[in-house]
Amino acid sequence: MKKHLLCWLICSFVFIQNDQLKAQQPGEIIPGEIIVQLRQTDDLTQLEKSFSSVDLQVMEMISKRLHLFLVGFNPVKVDGEFMLSSLKNSPVVLKAQYNHRVELRESIENWPDDTNFGQQWDMHNTGENGGVAGADIDALRAWDITTGGVTALGDTIVVAVIDGGCSINHADLNLFKNRNEIMSNGIDDDENGYIDDYHGWNAYNNSGTIPDHAHGTHVSGSVGARGNNGIGVSGVNWNVKVLPIAGSSTVESVVIKAYAYAYEMRALYDQSLGQKGAFIVATNSSFGVNNGQPEDYPVWEAMYDSLGSLGILNAGATANANVNVDVVGDIPTAFDTPWLITVTNTTNKDEKFSVAAYGTNTIDLGAPGTQIYSTKPNNSYGFSTGTSMACPHVAGATALLFSAVDSVFMTDYKANPAQKILEIKQYLLDGTDSLTGLQGITVSGGRLNIYKSLMLLQHPIDLTLDKDSLSFVLPENSVGLKDFVVKNKGVDTVNLRITVLDQPAWLILIGEMFSIPPSDSAVVSVSVSGLEVGQFETNLQLFANETLFGYVLVKTLVYTPEILLSNDSIVFEMPVNTLHDTVITIKNPMPADCFVQMTTENMSPWMHVEPDTSTIAANDSIQLIIDFDSHGLAVGDYSELLNIEAGIAGKHPLYVGIQVYDPSSVFESHLNQVRVNSTPNPFSENIFFNISLTVVAPFDFVIYDNMGQIIHNQTVIPDNKLMTIEWNGRTANDVLCRAGSYYYSIKNDGRLMISGKILKQ
Repeated sequence: MKKHLLCWLICSFVFIQNDQLKAQQPGEIIPGEIIVQLRQTDDLTQLEKSFSSVDLQVMEMISKRLHLFLVGFNPVKVDGEFMLSSLKNSPVVLKAQYNHRVELRESIENWPDDTNFGQQWDMHNTGENGGVAGADIDALRAWDITTGGVTALGDTIVVAVIDGGCSINHADLNLFKNRNEIMSNGIDDDENGYIDDYHGWNAYNNSGTIPDHAHGTHVSGSVGARGNNGIGVSGVNWNVKVLPIAGSSTVESVVIKAYAYAYEMRALYDQSLGQKGAFIVATNSSFGVNNGQPEDYPVWEAMYDSLGSLGILNAGATANANVNVDVVGDIPTAFDTPWLITVTNTTNKDEKFSVAAYGTNTIDLGAPGTQIYSTKPNNSYGFSTGTSMACPHVAGATALLFSAVDSVFMTDYKANPAQKILEIKQYLLDGTDSLTGLQGITVSGGRLNIYKSLMLLQHPIDLTLDKDSLSFVLPENSVGLKDFVVKNKGVDTVNLRITVLDQPAWLILIGEMFSIPPSDSAVVSVSVSGLEVGQFETNLQLFANETLFGYVLVKTLVYTPEILLSNDSIVFEMPVNTLHDTVITIKNPMPADCFVQMTTENMSPWMHVEPDTSTIAANDSIQLIIDFDSHGLAVGDYSELLNIEAGIAGKHPLYVGIQVYDPSSVFESHLNQVRVNSTPNPFSENIFFNISLTVVAPFDFVIYDNMGQIIHNQTVIPDNKLMTIEWNGRTANDVLCRAGSYYYSIKNDGRLMISGKILKQ
């Protein structure tokens, strides 16, 4: 089922060409290469020594800070699967995985150049060219609040665009420059581990030379083309810095190196208190591995967790194909990390693009990605289409929100970056415009609206739930009623609307609309009834001012009330003037506690029950001790009916009998105690009598109807103290007995040893 919205989910990328998904195996493995993350960098020597027999060699250090290395081995000497398994089991290795080939997700279409902001329908859609007015990210109203640039504490906001490269001389791009690095002097001036990374980093060839690349240039323009400068286009941010990192395709180790550079620059910024590095708050990526499965890429997945720990949100474009990512899988968007936000492509009509992927649990939101006008190489501009074009709107929106948060938020963010960046993510998801075409196929069900996200950030809806789930455990044919409380801790009145996700007939909401003033609360009542035995669940969606802010899970378990007795009757012999006790077990198979009370019909003084009341926990049992005292009793037969009353499970009779004899007299029975358990009781076809004897001796087994007539009689010569007799509910003449009450007895040498009652349905 769909996961809780507040539990951040990750989607999967799949690449297409010519409107069709390429048929390929998930993630082509590079033979003889494995990416490892060591527990400590110093463990490298031990690793090489342990695997010297297969020529294990360190090919490259991917990230010193994260202890990441690309190692090679001789695939002729050792099988790859065995090598990978051995590395995973090494005590010095934290994670290990194959190195894989990765593909760039190029845009699908190119369109004629135009230099008019009016071409940017994604920012402000007036309905031109067959579009729908308002089908945009609401940028104009957002820019009335902020146009990006710096935080309330003076940090210059940076978005790292990991792609094929970027046109670093484009006049309309506001690119980050590493001022602590002297360009082209062959020295690592800022001591970050990278030489001459003045313009960014090229993970393909480990240099500071950024390739001129159309795809990366277009993406960078959507994130942060200079706004209001009289030329070209406007990015989501007018003043944000874009850090180009080349490394979006070819092989996985290059991708991880690219991410590792972003990690190093942000870590250095924090470590140096802003004197070095870059204040990166988001990364943008439009590449991946078709049909890849996360378990094969643990290092790549862990990279998002590492970036998230620094307070970086990673935007990822999903597949350019009309596929369900929940089903087909993809890398990186199938990763289960909260610090990845995944994006599909919407059109100027607010529809999902026909060849854009989706996923109820994996694709977070939509953003404009069809015929997007942005920067191109050689100081030019043009149209491109694809999820690659949708994704940078979300990365740019992340940066824009950072320029609007106050100093209190920024102070908290720097103290707890991993948690606070997830609040930014939630503002993005909560602020989406709900689209019919995205409902039920994405997590948020909506398209990016940065104005609404900014309003939520500046005027947050502060609702709290006293519980996020309701659990009903009910006997069949009963009704359950429970409440939960929604409290408004904000400064504005909030209109709360509640819907049931799949409208089950067994659930009734008592009230669906509430207006909650500040510092007040609403009590929501939920009733469930009319269910058969089984387990059922559904979700309540909670909308605050028409923005989905959470779910309440309703879980219901309906059961049949019953208790089980280890015996349904007890009869045994005991001498006069003696004491005897026996134990029976009462089991409660129900998923709820059961209160039981023991009473006797005749209050016979010769029998005592301990305990006389008890509460049996769900799926638990108790032992009932029955004490017998024949002192003062004459020789003869005595019987009593012990009623075990188990609340909603009803009354269960236990037939108890003793035969008191004088041991000095003539008779000595071969059997002195018999126990019987009949199951199932009531029965419809066959019933089984499980019999326990203290002495192996012949006996007669007889079944009577309620008129006392014998309908089944057999002599049993047992060969064991434990045995089972099966009866098919038919007479000796093979006539099927009617439904009703029947009685059985076991006799030894003509003496009644035990009897009991059974019911036929």
